[in-house]
Amino acid sequence: MRPSRSRCRGPAPVGGQHGTVLPVVLFLLTVLALAGLFAARRSATVEEIANNSRMGEVARLAAESALRYCEAVVIDAVEDGTVYDNAVKARLVTAPPLSDAGDAQARWAAIGNWVPGAASLIEVPAPADSVSAEPASAPAPTCMAEAMTHSRYLVTARGLSAGAAIDSATGALVGLAGSEVWLQAIVSPTLPVRSASGAGYE
Repeated sequence: MRPSRSRCRGPAPVGGQHGTVLPVVLFLLTVLALAGLFAARRSATVEEIANNSRMGEVARLAAESALRYCEAVVIDAVEDGTVYDNAVKARLVTAPPLSDAGDAQARWAAIGNWVPGAASLIEVPAPADSVSAEPASAPAPTCMAEAMTHSRYLVTARGLSAGAAIDSATGALVGLAGSEVWLQAIVSPTLPVRSASGAGYE
């Protein structure tokens, strides 16, 4: 007589599923983690773009203020006014007169002439009523005014945002931090008069 054997069996799988819950949960967790990582990276990129745009706008406004300041200094000097100190008006470059902005003798084109304290560089004073911390933390905007033919002046302005720094030895922007904006304008303190030949104005 052969002895009988008893076998212990676990509960039968329901619906034919054999351990599929764990892989599905792991897959969903992976998808959620990747989605969160993508959202975080996208948010950081958007924030960086917005910050760069803001710094560019700050630098542009600084350059515009410098441009207007130098234009006012030029007009005051031509009209022998007393609005600006003679020490500021003495920084105007009166010779040699430039024919245009691309003249080889133009000082604005040489970055070395933008070293802080350079003889022809005019630094714009900070407004006394400024309440924003952004301009205070940025380098002061600067400008340069050079005499041109026909009683005109070429005004060049440079504006920087917070984070930007200027090399005190070369006048160049240090590193890639911050924003830098350059603007130019030609000032004619007197009304132009048509030349005798009728070909232009003088």
